Formats: sequence, C-alpha cells, structure tokens
Amino acid sequence: MQRGIEYLSDPHSQITFISKTPLSHEIQGSEQAKFLLCAKFQTVVGVGYIDEDASIGSLNARLLDEFDNLQGGLTVSPKTLDKTEKVKRWRELWSQLKVI
Repeated sequence: MQRGIEYLSDPHSQITFISKTPLSHEIQGSEQAKFLLCAKFQTVVGVGYIDEDASIGSLNARLLDEFDNLQGGLTVSPKTLDKTEKVKRWRELWSQLKVI
C-alpha cells in the first residue's frame, strides 16, 4: 500500500487505460514494472509489466468511484519477492493491459 495505493486486477480480465494526454512512467523498485501516472497530477493510475510474452497490469483501486464497496482482497508484500518471483506472481494475478 505504498503511496496509499491499493491495486485491483483479475487475471481473467483486461484493463484499458485511455488518456487524452500521454501517461508519465516511473520505474518500479526492481526496475521490471512501470507505474503509470497522470502527467498533470502525478497520480499513479496503475502499474504495468511488458515483455515479449505479456502486457499485464493492475489499476489503482482507490481512484474508483465505488472503491468503498470493494470486497477484501489478497494482501501481498512484493519487497519479500525476488525479481523472478515478482514476475511469476504478476503473471498469475494481473489483468491483460492496454494503454491507449
């Protein structure tokens, strides 16, 4: 929950970010994933991981109008995982990602 962010994803779904202006990017701690930020307000809207086999990600659930109605989820501590374990976990839990 660093930065007060709670992520939402479903490995059986797709998240599409559509922005009139390009999103900013910030490299995540292990330098594998990118935080996607609103260029104007620098608010993290999501996070993504892209390689030759996948484009997957998660969105910042706190930005959703119905955030308070979401049911409890899975709590993870990514700092305890090595680079390989992080990617494995992302592939299992994150949604297909499209940024337009």
